[in-house]
Amino acid sequence: MNRKILALAVLFLGCLVNAGASMATISEPDAFGYYWRDDALYQWNDISDGTLVELEDGEVSDPIALGFNFIFYGVTYSSVYIADNGHLTFDGTTSPNVSCDWRLTEIDNWVGVWTNLDPTSIGAIYYKVLGTEPNRKFVTQYTGVPQSGDDADLGTFQIVMDEGVSGFDFFLKDMYAGGTQAIGMRGEGFSQILYDCGVGAGADETAVRFYFPGASVRIYTPEVSQEANPGLDAVYTFSVANHAFPSKDQVHILCMGNAWPVTYPGIVEVPYNEARTFEVIVHVPAEAQLGASDTMAVTANAFGYFDVVEVTTTANETWLPTEPLPQGYQDLAGALVGNNFIAAGGTYLNGGVDRETLIYEPEGKGWIQGADMPIFLTMIDAAGLDGKVYVPGGMGDTVFVATLLIYNVAGNEWTSGADALQAHAAYSAVTDGADIYRLGGSALANWPSGTTDFDVYHPDGNNWESLPEMPAGRMWSMAAYLDGKIYVAGGLDSDGNPVDTLLIYNFSADGWEVSPAHLPQTLYAGGAGVMCDKLWVFGGLGAGNMATDATYVYDPAAEDWAAGPLLAVARYRLCGDGNEEQGVFAAGGMNPDWFSHDTVEHFTSDCGVDDDTTPDDDTTPDDDTTPDDDTAPDDDSTPDDDTTPDDDTTPDDDTTPDDDTTPDDDTTPDDDSTSDDDTITDDDTTPDDDTTSDDDTSADDDTIVDDDTTMDDDNDQGDDDSGGGGKGCGC
Repeated sequence: MNRKILALAVLFLGCLVNAGASMATISEPDAFGYYWRDDALYQWNDISDGTLVELEDGEVSDPIALGFNFIFYGVTYSSVYIADNGHLTFDGTTSPNVSCDWRLTEIDNWVGVWTNLDPTSIGAIYYKVLGTEPNRKFVTQYTGVPQSGDDADLGTFQIVMDEGVSGFDFFLKDMYAGGTQAIGMRGEGFSQILYDCGVGAGADETAVRFYFPGASVRIYTPEVSQEANPGLDAVYTFSVANHAFPSKDQVHILCMGNAWPVTYPGIVEVPYNEARTFEVIVHVPAEAQLGASDTMAVTANAFGYFDVVEVTTTANETWLPTEPLPQGYQDLAGALVGNNFIAAGGTYLNGGVDRETLIYEPEGKGWIQGADMPIFLTMIDAAGLDGKVYVPGGMGDTVFVATLLIYNVAGNEWTSGADALQAHAAYSAVTDGADIYRLGGSALANWPSGTTDFDVYHPDGNNWESLPEMPAGRMWSMAAYLDGKIYVAGGLDSDGNPVDTLLIYNFSADGWEVSPAHLPQTLYAGGAGVMCDKLWVFGGLGAGNMATDATYVYDPAAEDWAAGPLLAVARYRLCGDGNEEQGVFAAGGMNPDWFSHDTVEHFTSDCGVDDDTTPDDDTTPDDDTTPDDDTAPDDDSTPDDDTTPDDDTTPDDDTTPDDDTTPDDDTTPDDDSTSDDDTITDDDTTPDDDTTSDDDTSADDDTIVDDDTTMDDDNDQGDDDSGGGGKGCGC
């Protein structure tokens, strides 16, 4: 069936189903096929006479029998756990770190109002089984349970499970004013559906029903569009849920409408009422132009039940994953030295301050272990110069230190230099190729308050020197040196507030200026590097103190910011560096739920320069912005569009008259379609082929009888056109 007709049919049927219904909001289905709707009848049935569940902060109950079997995301359960944090769980886990992003959540298999609660001293949690077989209900009630750390912010709500129905009713009686609440449920993988999520989510005296509609096939991917470099693959991970009845435990997959090569499984084995994942791989052709895209439909079909998702792949330069760090790190230092990216120090996954040195060698070796730092350091930055990495102080085990640590990459050895002028952490470090500069940061006594300090370390003299202070305090800024200037983007100011300003130090003027070009949002604790004669800023905490995957590129020539390619993983307090030869690296960091990341991404670009060494192979006229740099004649299919006279080394191969601005440089007779435009005597070797009288300025030089159709226009006597044979002889 034509997909447009199918879509209209589905819309029409949906209208029939909902005709005459109240103005309900009905969600899109999640990956498994669950929906929610908010027109359920609000029916509060207090169960304070039920069984009391006593939990401390962060605790989960022992498994509690439901009294009936219950299917949740295709799995049958007979018991459930009750967590202090406002939700039920089918695997006994909870977390105070609530996330609205399915990619970053810490727990699976939960349902309820997930938030950070503490029922230790205030409030109560009850459960009770109501009704008789086959219409029993398992009701869980949270009564006046406070937000953790705020005993005045109380919430009261119920979660109701119905026997024989794969769904839930939520009755929200009195909801929270603060804290983050995720109201919904989650299975495994992509399967998550939220009614509301955020600070103060949910309204008082509201009923929401989560339900499963029945027989269907559901196909889902969280990313319906991707970008990939030409010559590489875009990989889409799909979930397919099989609720078709009668079931054959198989779902047929078909991709349609694609122009680029695609690989996918024709059949996915999916038991009835369960879900499985599979991959669709789109190969972006090496010859694809940047910005070109390909859209296709991915369909799932089982026993006549059908679902379809459209995905679009675009050819573009993107961040690419490299081998991850050995474990998650945050607040580490990173610097490029030669071909290697060095990461050192920081804080690792369980919160310990680290001394490790890790060296990334891109030629197939990946990460290798270097010598440990002499002391523990975190909240640090680094600069690479002459085969060495410089780390000018930071936060130690318990105090901030001014110790300058220097790592010799070739010798795999750490040494110390002269102490920095202040003991700061969360500073920025850059190099101009001769010296090391440290900018801003914060002292422990004033944390978090950005300083205006700007100091230089001279490696030759092993000494520090103060430079003109920055015009405003900064910490956790993103900084880099480029063409005689140091750029300091974003950060926290002297009051600890995030900013979007760009400070620029000009070496030639020995002074600071505040750029009129602001970052697109407030940003701090990201990474920075230089590539393509531009400043690249990536990751960090953006607007609303949310971790971002944004990349911003500042062009000094245009004095403006532009959006760059998105990171694959949003994170902050990462390390980064970049240069023209090696591209830009982004390593480690934290996600919004305070997880340390092992993710490392790398971005390179040709910077828009035409580096072809062979004649222009475009299928359209030469689109170079400078005169044709081909080494052979222009092979465009249209006339030469160079902006200067023809620089071909062979006769003009244009298909239209010569467009040179100088006399014809052909080496063969004139092939113009109009009169000879030579400025010297006709150099034809055959009789004059002009269509008008011979315009030679000397006697007719034809070697045969004049073939003009008019009287001889030679300067000598004798009409040789009136008959007779032989040459005209003037007699």
